[in-house]
Amino acid sequence: MKNWIFILFLSLFNTGCELIVIGTRAIPETREIVEYNQKSALGTIYLFKAELDSNNVPAASNFIRKSDGDKYLAIERYERFYDIHRVRRMISSHEITDIRFDSLRNDMLVYKLEFNFRRKLYFNALKIDNDWYITDMGNYE
Repeated sequence: MKNWIFILFLSLFNTGCELIVIGTRAIPETREIVEYNQKSALGTIYLFKAELDSNNVPAASNFIRKSDGDKYLAIERYERFYDIHRVRRMISSHEITDIRFDSLRNDMLVYKLEFNFRRKLYFNALKIDNDWYITDMGNYE
């Protein structure tokens, strides 16, 4: 009977706390902190996504420009609302799980983002007067 109590006590003691660590402890990966502003291309994309998550499509359309950098006219912005709503339905309240980017020029980047490990979208970002804007977006595989 004493052996069983001793074995029970020893097994509870060994499983209750960590006495010996074999190997090295896992260091938590460092994550880059991205500010939600237009001073970086990724920050602009995060800001665009935040506006879509809050269901504010008119404000999200302010971050979109033509591929040559010109602003859309008001009617053109309104006509793009359907496309922005479509993107909102795809990425709204989904977590960004992977980010890859490619630089085309000093002032133009392509970001490929993955949402919830399944939805993949690309965003072209263009720097205009020290602010970044989205010029194109869509699906990729």
